[in-house]
Amino acid sequence: MAFGRDGSELEISILDMQVRLMEKALEQIARIRDVSKAPEIAKKALLDAKELGKRLEQ
Repeated sequence: MAFGRDGSELEISILDMQVRLMEKALEQIARIRDVSKAPEIAKKALLDAKELGKRLEQ
């Protein structure tokens, strides 16, 4: 994939991957029966999305 001079395509790709991580987490939360696990799933998804952004922006 070619990236523009301003890096906007890269930013969009990173955001798209982060959105997919969040969607996966929301799907997991929607399927679980024990809602007490929901905060743990959400926290892991947020950490994964932040880590992904850090790794790809370097």
